[in-house]
Parts: sequence; structure tokens; C-alpha cells
Amino acid sequence: MPVGSTVALDTTLINSRLDQQAGQLAAISTQLAVLSQTVTELKASPSKPNQSQPPSTIAPVTQANSGNTEPTKTIVGEVEWIWLQSIHMSLSARIDTGASLSSMNATDLNIYEKDGQRWARFKVTAAKNDADVIKGQDGELIVDTPVIRFTRIRKPDTQDTERRAVVKLPIRLGNLQQLTEFTLSNRKDMDYPIVIGRNFLQDLAIVDVSKKYVQPRHQLTESAGTPLFLGRATKAM
Repeated sequence: MPVGSTVALDTTLINSRLDQQAGQLAAISTQLAVLSQTVTELKASPSKPNQSQPPSTIAPVTQANSGNTEPTKTIVGEVEWIWLQSIHMSLSARIDTGASLSSMNATDLNIYEKDGQRWARFKVTAAKNDADVIKGQDGELIVDTPVIRFTRIRKPDTQDTERRAVVKLPIRLGNLQQLTEFTLSNRKDMDYPIVIGRNFLQDLAIVDVSKKYVQPRHQLTESAGTPLFLGRATKAM
């Protein structure tokens, strides 16, 4: 084949490939323009909720407030009155956000079996400044309740742990009431017979450590005949 014919053939092939690439570039440019327009329209249009799955509804644990749908939290002080439904009595309790579980002073603790289940029988002793609330009984009342489990609690300032029984008791603090887990231990050397921990406070209360007895003290006359709600935490109506 003559040299001139070879050069002409190569030039034709190159031009053909250039035309093909130019067509591909034009197609890509068109696609980019369409995508750009789509993005612009999506940004301009308001977002719509996913219709395939209805939005979940969370009912706040709070009393209804007209015009306010956000949950409210109860303000509590460093020390508060706790109403014990089991013995129909109010006792002072220390509010401790550092404690994961609430605890209760249990003197003369006796763990025994009844109907195939373990029970705890113990005395609840009032704090010194609470002695007037249990007149004629030397500041002590008996609680008899099932044991739901045992747990190990680390002692303060040591690596040692002790095994404690855990019971559930209905209590009330201000307008909050809940069936609450308590570990049982001899707290006779402590200032308060009850410690309220995070298992009661979480999502329900804000603690102001500069105050004491922010919430009212419930009396037997106003609580008798009014059963406590024995479910998840709620506010009393």
C-alpha cells in the first residue's frame, strides 16, 4: 500500500475516534446537567416524612400542661420526704445521683422462704429528726416483702463487695410515684435510712443540692385509700 494511502487511513481512523469521544462527552455533559437540575429541585422542595413508616410517638412522663408538649422534670433537693406505701409512713431520704440503685436501712434482716419464694423481713428505722412520725413504736416499723434478686455492691473506699438482697417497694416523692428497687443493708450509722438513686430519678427529676425538702411530705390521712401506681414511673394526678 502506498505511504499516502496509509496516512489518509490513519487520519480517518483518528477523526472517527475523536468524533466518538466527543459524542460520549456530550452525553456525559447532558447527564450532569440533568443531575444538577434534580439536586437543585430537591433542595428547593420541602422535606416530606417517610410515609412507609409512621413516626414513633413517645409519651412524656409528665402531667399535661396546656400549650406545652415538652416533658417537665420535678425539682428535688438534697434531702426529701419519701412516702413508703408498705408501712404508710414518710421518712427522710438522701437524694444521691451518684448511686445507680436506691438503698434502704434494714435492721434485723431475715431472709426466709415462703411458698417457694425468698422473702425479706426487716425493720425500717427513721432518722433522728423523723422520730416523731412513728409515735409509740421507737422509730421502727416492720416490712415483709418478696426478694426479687441478689446483687453485689462495692463498699465505699474499698475494693471489697458485699451481697445484698434487692426488693421492690412502691414509694412516692412529691408528685412522682414508682415501684422502685432497693438494696437492703444496715445503714444505722448513716444520717438517713433511705438513699434514692438514679433508678428512681432518671428522666424524672432535677436535683438542687443547695435545697432540702422541696417537695411536700405526704401524710397517712391524704394517702390512705389511694393506691400507688405499680408500673413504670409516673406522676401522680
